Amino acid sequence: MLIENRRALDLFVKKHADSRVSFSEWVEKVEAAEWTNLVDVKSTFNSADYVRGLVVFNVGGNSYRVVAEVVYKDKCVRVGTHAEYDGWKL
Repeated sequence: MLIENRRALDLFVKKHADSRVSFSEWVEKVEAAEWTNLVDVKSTFNSADYVRGLVVFNVGGNSYRVVAEVVYKDKCVRVGTHAEYDGWKL
């Protein structure tokens, strides 16, 4: 899957250096995935939840969360900041 807006993740990791390994592992798994539905997502991340059109991923043993729009037909995972995803038209 393609991760859109990696900048949001990179900025977070820059602010929170202790999250680097956890986010690197998350990115690696997402980029290797070929999801077609939520069942596929949950086979990779069994703690992922679907909430109001977005997928919530627990990262680093639930120390962090990534909220993303997964667009299966485009093979992309769109991440953003709180302000960005609050404004997404779902």
